[in-house]
Amino acid sequence: MSKLIKRLHPDSRVPGASAVDLKKAERALGVLFPDEYKDLFLQTNGAQFGEWSLHPVPTRQEVLQDIVRHNEKRPASLPDDLICIGENLTGDKLCYRIRKRFLQELVFRWNEKTGIAKYPSSSLKEFIDWHVPKRKTNQAYRLGRFTVESNEGSLLRTRGRHGFTADFVECEVRQLDRSHHLHGRRVG
Repeated sequence: MSKLIKRLHPDSRVPGASAVDLKKAERALGVLFPDEYKDLFLQTNGAQFGEWSLHPVPTRQEVLQDIVRHNEKRPASLPDDLICIGENLTGDKLCYRIRKRFLQELVFRWNEKTGIAKYPSSSLKEFIDWHVPKRKTNQAYRLGRFTVESNEGSLLRTRGRHGFTADFVECEVRQLDRSHHLHGRRVG
């Protein structure tokens, strides 16, 4: 579980829920959470991994959208045997399937237009390993190298901090956290 905690978005780390809060959420939903889920939520109540956010369990602290409220206001087309545990920025749902009151460890991705994704992940950890990019804090992440072409003679014109204009042949885009930086080799 410590590997999952390390993958958390730093701003989303909050104190964990209590075992009593987890039991209350299970009772309200009529299910039993998998051990992996309980272990994670004892360390942090709700989490953000990349673009995916896991819904917190209800506690004494008021939150806008906990797992119980979210499943009370679930989309009508969501199958009854799925419990939403989180969602991404585009509205795709992350779900566990209910089997005889137990939530399976399989993690399903559900979309309102396409339904359940064909291949579930065998666990929450596997889903995060497969679908969430690994964060390298304070290190540039190389997105790729490419050549820019133009019919107007200059390939790429940019005005630098010191007011000069430069043309570039090769450009490299790097990502540092959420901002993109363009690096290039100056021509002429």
